[in-house]
Amino acid sequence: MNNQLSLLFVVFLTAILPAATQACSCIEMPIKDQVRSAEKIVVGLIESKEVIPEEHEVNIKMKVLQNLKGHDKEYFNFKTGSNGAICGFNFQKGKEYLVYAKEIKSNKQGSGAAPTYKVSLCSRTKPHKDSKEEIEALKSILNR
Repeated sequence: MNNQLSLLFVVFLTAILPAATQACSCIEMPIKDQVRSAEKIVVGLIESKEVIPEEHEVNIKMKVLQNLKGHDKEYFNFKTGSNGAICGFNFQKGKEYLVYAKEIKSNKQGSGAAPTYKVSLCSRTKPHKDSKEEIEALKSILNR
């Protein structure tokens, strides 16, 4: 009887809280598809992280060390999910990363507002120390 009640409770929670019970699910894309879909690809140093609990997001400020696609400023600000279950990437302050970012469209953005970018665990984003071969492939794809 206890097992039946436990199962019923889990099914009930799954039905009323679908977002909370689903995990991040990624489909691996070839590098050329990721390059095409990312608005910005940069290598940079994480300078700050600010967790926004009510939005389940983390605001990241990165000092750009190398622009590979779409960015020409010294700093790059973007968002990621606050945890891996919602496809957030766990950036560490003071570490360098290769980042693939997509622009997100929002109803909050008025005309003339700066675009907002998001980085997902499902992108090819990775620590810079693990990205040497990928950066060479990117340069070849982007004709740099």
